[in-house]
Amino acid sequence: LKCRLYIIKAFLFRAWDASGKADPYIKILLNSDIIIDDVNSRLYNTLEPVFGKSYEFEVTIPQQTILRVQVWDWDLASSNDSVAETSIDIENRWFSCHRATCGLQKRYDSAGYNVWRDTKKPLIILTELCRATNLNLPVYSTDFRSLAIRDIRFNCDPECIEFVTRGTSNEMSHRKVYHESPEEYIRQNTALAALHAWGRKINPEGALVSEHIECRSIFNPNFPDIEQGKLEMWLDIFSMSRPPSSAPVDITPLKPMPFQLRLTIWNTTDVELNDENFVTGEKTSDIYVKAWVLGEKDDGQQTDVHYRSLTGEGNFNWRFIFDFNYIDIEEKIVHEKKDSVFQIGNTVKKLPPRIVIRVYDADLFSADDFLGECILNMTHLPIGAKTSNKCKADILLDSRQRALNLFVNKRIAGWWPMIAPLKAGEIR
Repeated sequence: LKCRLYIIKAFLFRAWDASGKADPYIKILLNSDIIIDDVNSRLYNTLEPVFGKSYEFEVTIPQQTILRVQVWDWDLASSNDSVAETSIDIENRWFSCHRATCGLQKRYDSAGYNVWRDTKKPLIILTELCRATNLNLPVYSTDFRSLAIRDIRFNCDPECIEFVTRGTSNEMSHRKVYHESPEEYIRQNTALAALHAWGRKINPEGALVSEHIECRSIFNPNFPDIEQGKLEMWLDIFSMSRPPSSAPVDITPLKPMPFQLRLTIWNTTDVELNDENFVTGEKTSDIYVKAWVLGEKDDGQQTDVHYRSLTGEGNFNWRFIFDFNYIDIEEKIVHEKKDSVFQIGNTVKKLPPRIVIRVYDADLFSADDFLGECILNMTHLPIGAKTSNKCKADILLDSRQRALNLFVNKRIAGWWPMIAPLKAGEIR
């Protein structure tokens, strides 16, 4: 047999290093024989590793029946630690009446990201299933959009029909030449609809396994009753007489894209006057603005100080530049850094795409006074007021306010309120 094992990610329930993290990697065994030791693909300093790896290997049954997927912790100065493992009976899956070798996909496609992975097309699987259960072969309608088995009718997925009817003539011609005709596409998806409904309408005890990601519990052999974590994966099994023609599914984790945020601070107005001249009694404030994306200590920047503002107005014309890496589909900023100088490898953190802007009153002999802040989500950024008179706290507090995605619109200007808490339920 040929097996394709896809390992997506793991969740470890306990730390294995003094840092409170682990350096996990994957090891695969057949019975007690190590066939893959992927220590070179280890991940550093994480209890939620995203592996995104696929492994292909051959299995001989009944000599090799138990597949063991292990998670190990890499150590620099000592031997590596076995974290936990999960076992799969390949022989049981191969001979199962539920066809647990390759899960049925939701839709049949001969090309694209959702290409059919099984070595047999849906119609062949359905025909063999009918013969194995002594049922008459499926009878199609003239347009192939439905079929009947034992007076039970199965209809094609409407989305598949819509895909064919809405496709342009060039698209359908290309599909007919390089893949299959639209009629064949409909016929295969109608057969697939019957396979999905097999256990519900034909044989309740022989329901077929649908495509899904297995979330398997993993255990350490030294503590067999204590769950050590979870492993997300799936396994496809094929006969060597009909090996898969398509390439393995690419589940490599998405790489973040570099972005640069340029933030210009022009003016402030109506800033609280926090200082009082003990001679004249005049209230003033020494205003400056601080901002960051990754963290105050990581990329925090500040303007110069506008000294002795009598009206709460500050003039800066100061530009901040923030560089960061962003994954668009997850809407997360990826930040890598070392937690200590002795740490091997970086700790990867995923942060919400927010820009934090704060206003302070600079003091000479005491800590600077915090006056207010504005936290803006770059994927749902409230549109600022056109003038300072129209700038109200509702811009940030009212979820119904108009907003835009800064990664799409690229540029925005306006006035935003700086908010600071007073008492419970009150702001200034």
